[in-house]
Amino acid sequence: MKIETNQKLQELKESILIFDVETCSSYPDGRPIDIRTNFDDYVLYAKCKWFGCYSYKYSKYVCDEVKGNEDKIKAFIAEHNVLIGFNNEEFDTPIITNNNLLPKKRFMQTDLLCILGSSTYTRHDGLPFKNRGGLMGFKFKNNSLKAMAQAMKLEIQKGDIDYTIFFQDSYTDQERIDILKYLKADVEVTKLMFDKLWDFWYPFTEFISDANILNLSWIKSSIASLTYKAACHTMGVEETYGEKSNKPKEEMGGRVIDPKYEESRGVWYVDFASLYPHIYCMFNLFNEIKALNGEEFDNEDLQKMEKQIWHGNDLFKVKGYYDISNQHPLAIDVAEKLVERAKLKKEDPENPLIYVLKIFLNSLYGAQRSEIFEKIHTPNGGWDCCWLGQQIQELLENMMTGFGFETIAGDTDSIFIRAVTPDKDNKQYVQECLQKVVDKIKANVPFPCETFKIDIENKGNAIEYIMWPFSDQPIQVVDEDGKTINKKINNRLVKVRKAKKKNYMYIANSKVKIVGLPIMKDNATALGKKILEESIKPRILKEGHAKFDDINFILETYLKEPDNLRLLVREFKVKAAKNYKNPSQIQAQISEGYFDGQDGVAYLIKNKKCGKAGKTAKYCTMQEAIDNKLEVKDLDLTKLENELEPFRRMKNE
Repeated sequence: MKIETNQKLQELKESILIFDVETCSSYPDGRPIDIRTNFDDYVLYAKCKWFGCYSYKYSKYVCDEVKGNEDKIKAFIAEHNVLIGFNNEEFDTPIITNNNLLPKKRFMQTDLLCILGSSTYTRHDGLPFKNRGGLMGFKFKNNSLKAMAQAMKLEIQKGDIDYTIFFQDSYTDQERIDILKYLKADVEVTKLMFDKLWDFWYPFTEFISDANILNLSWIKSSIASLTYKAACHTMGVEETYGEKSNKPKEEMGGRVIDPKYEESRGVWYVDFASLYPHIYCMFNLFNEIKALNGEEFDNEDLQKMEKQIWHGNDLFKVKGYYDISNQHPLAIDVAEKLVERAKLKKEDPENPLIYVLKIFLNSLYGAQRSEIFEKIHTPNGGWDCCWLGQQIQELLENMMTGFGFETIAGDTDSIFIRAVTPDKDNKQYVQECLQKVVDKIKANVPFPCETFKIDIENKGNAIEYIMWPFSDQPIQVVDEDGKTINKKINNRLVKVRKAKKKNYMYIANSKVKIVGLPIMKDNATALGKKILEESIKPRILKEGHAKFDDINFILETYLKEPDNLRLLVREFKVKAAKNYKNPSQIQAQISEGYFDGQDGVAYLIKNKKCGKAGKTAKYCTMQEAIDNKLEVKDLDLTKLENELEPFRRMKNE
């Protein structure tokens, strides 16, 4: 970043005001308004009772009652140019505007909820949250300030208060102390959250224009948009935007190799490092060209320009035509970033830029496939990236077969292999074989990349044991309209026993690694996770396998403990009921039953007896379970049993 721009950015930060308000809201006739069921009315009629803020300009917190301090608060706000809050776009800002506290000047505003919030939910206006928190590695139970502060492990946490206190017009000294403590904590939490956001994404300022640095695009934009801005800056072009096409997209993704066996030993897990970014660089996919008048190239055209245009070769096929007379500026930039990231991982593994570079490199593929980002989008670039990825993975599989390995599973940029004979089952030989694959690929691309390689996962060691849980799954076919449907004979599903994608566990380096299994999901039962940690994992390591005959006995043992019943509570993150097309689906019912049709997070137990959601199967809170004296026989254990099912050895196995 230029010194001048850096100074301006620092000046901009010093003009930031973090703010929060405490309010109450009633209709003109005096009826209190419930914010959960009547959000718009709440904001419209809200009275701003307390105002709290942190000024980067003065490095201090200011919190006070609004009544009698209106002019003082308004003047203090006016001394700043940037307003930062949590849910301020839909809540705080409209309220201070309606209460005549917002000065009549242009402010740059940033809403931390909109930026960090989980994309599981939508805003009241229907727009999605940008999920930057997820990209930063945080898993939010919900999009509340309290839950997000907990997930981010902030030094200060949000407190609790009885909100009815804000309907009062006067306060005791103790009430004032309690309110100011609560309000300041909210402001402190918001500031700490913003500081983390600023520090994490600051390295991205190296990739974008001065204008986008100073308008805080590196913080405020969606990651796809930010990646596009960075790409345009690299290319030296203006970031213009196209229209989203109404045409259905041609399906093209990664190549999946279904697992051959449910259990295996001595397996090598190998994958290409940053496959898609390397494909864009090595095949110059950003530089797709069209023939004159939009027509296809004919043989005469190709002969004239055979050294300038690449349309595949004997090893690799593509749909598009790519100019290879020069490597595209964006391809050069990506190649440089790949080198930088590889160097940092080796020399400075804790450097935050490593993860930022990963986000940029991985996001570029998605942005390039979107017509909206017209300066980098091409008709076939994204398709060819996936197609080439499939061909590269298939080449890896075929060559490793020739070297004496059996491929037993794979997905997009990786395969799982095992040696056919013991003499080939060693790290050095595997590495030699992988290098031959790399050399062949690099010899057949227009622009080889020095960072292109195939890694052996798990610190270069073989997997001691791996398990893909098999189950009976519907066979899928393509109908006359090109849609994928489940195959049926006489109106009955036709099933085959196979593994699910991205669902497996293995032992490597004396540790258990679990990927994708139901017991690892965010909404898995606490009891399932407890059984996994206390009973199943220790046995996996001790016995060297993950299939057991006594899963029912283990489950029954845990269910005999009354306290464990509380661990059957499941978390449900639900949107407002109106956002679900089917009003009878359980999420919509939970929204109606427990949140008056609004969004929220519920902790419920599936049972056969009571609850405000569900029909045949009911869902109730823990308190409702206690009130109705639920017993084990009343519980629906389908979810828990599904979590434990992968570890159950079938009788015929």
